[in-house]
Amino acid sequence: MIHSNKQAGFTLVEYLIYIAISATLLLVATNVLFTVLQGKEKLQAIEDVGQNGRYALAAMTQAISNAQSVTAPAYGASSTTLTMQTSSTSTTPTSFFVANGTVNIKEGSSPTTSLMADEVTVRTLRFTNVSGTATSTAIRIEMYVSSTNPEEDPDLAFDEIFRATATVRK
Repeated sequence: MIHSNKQAGFTLVEYLIYIAISATLLLVATNVLFTVLQGKEKLQAIEDVGQNGRYALAAMTQAISNAQSVTAPAYGASSTTLTMQTSSTSTTPTSFFVANGTVNIKEGSSPTTSLMADEVTVRTLRFTNVSGTATSTAIRIEMYVSSTNPEEDPDLAFDEIFRATATVRK
């Protein structure tokens, strides 16, 4: 009878190699996961800024187009507040302005309403009356919007400038 001294199983060196390979793969997978999550957060910041900026800009340009007249800013002047007269007494005057980092609208005696979500901050809002002397009132809007970034992470910061010009259609 022949006896074999070989035992089934793994040696200590084989276990250490297995653990090293497993740890490396786990580290790579974790790094990939964090990179994907950070990219998702950056894309969310870009989307938030874009959606909020476009919405506020559309609301302001539509209000200007539907206004009867613009009372501020005066011809050739710039202002951080836009004030208009509308055809309805319940919405006259209508004003757009920035307060607490958000674009707000105030229509007549109704309460002030924010046009922005908490995920974004409006840094500047400027209205310029660029009307010609014999033309309809035209207002140029320039708005600087940035993502709210409480951790101050530069990788998650995103800013965009929105510009439009709207004309009063009487």
